[in-house]
Amino acid sequence: MNRKNCFDTVRHIAALMVLFSHHYALSGRLEPYILGFESLGGIAVIIFFSISGFLIAKSAMNSNDFVDFMSKRVKRIFPALIPCSLFMFIVIGGFVNRHDLGNYFTAETFKNIISTVSLNGYANDGVSDKFMHPGINGSLWTLPLEFLCYLITGLAVATWKRAEFFTITFILMIFMSIILLINEYKIFVFSIPLWLFFLRGSSFFLGAVLALNYDKWKKKNVCLFIATFLCMYAFANYGKRIEYTVACYILVSFLTILICTSVDDFLVKGRFDFSYGIYIYAFPVQQVVINYTSLPFFVKMLLSAVVTICLAALSWHFVESKALSKNSKKLLLKKE
Repeated sequence: MNRKNCFDTVRHIAALMVLFSHHYALSGRLEPYILGFESLGGIAVIIFFSISGFLIAKSAMNSNDFVDFMSKRVKRIFPALIPCSLFMFIVIGGFVNRHDLGNYFTAETFKNIISTVSLNGYANDGVSDKFMHPGINGSLWTLPLEFLCYLITGLAVATWKRAEFFTITFILMIFMSIILLINEYKIFVFSIPLWLFFLRGSSFFLGAVLALNYDKWKKKNVCLFIATFLCMYAFANYGKRIEYTVACYILVSFLTILICTSVDDFLVKGRFDFSYGIYIYAFPVQQVVINYTSLPFFVKMLLSAVVTICLAALSWHFVESKALSKNSKKLLLKKE
């Protein structure tokens, strides 16, 4: 693959898109929707999943076994999630319930912390009951979906380490998305509608398919044909819920990878990655700023962004980068 890419910058842009979109919802306004397809935040999640699939596919193919692959994924998600959970329930929760700390700091609070870290969610956070919009961190709902994609990818490492695995899985994800959308099944897994997993999963595994077949599609005429066809198909099906939704998921995922592999990164260039920190800290920070200040709407958004980026920077430099560097050291030791 060509070294020219902008995955890092696009991830940061997507994280800020989520912050921007959620600020409307948390302030009691309608989130910006794009062409009747998804909210700006929803499109950002598609971008995240497609990039994740693209980057992780090669990692999976180069991993020694299931444990080797999953250990890398665990160290990417959970080290940063632990201090974020403490921040939400100890710092923010303590601030919100400062006049009644005895009734707040109970076993239920610590159960919520453990539930968050273990990707189980929580029934009642005990923090946001009086907020304009309930929920201390609504962004975390995507993490179980992403982790499940990791587990499925790990199966390829453990059983059938071939590119065809990802192609078949992508087709299965699309098929199941259509079936669930047609029947409007209301099945929930980890408190998340099952159909959402298959749609997000289709973006993840399309990213993986594109990564493992890079030389076959990354040609100017092929890219132009695919992008044009997907745009025309989506436009032709505008207003048809199922066809339009599935087409747009594929279109956004493909365009994300196309742009990321075609444009040079002149901003981040691998020096840091605050995107995950922005994603997990933005929601709780915005809840505090929105519900405890009387600033104008966009000033609140700017303040939330500044505080969130600072927390994300701390998370990266003191937690995430250290956890990831351990992976790099282990790889070096294995090679030696």
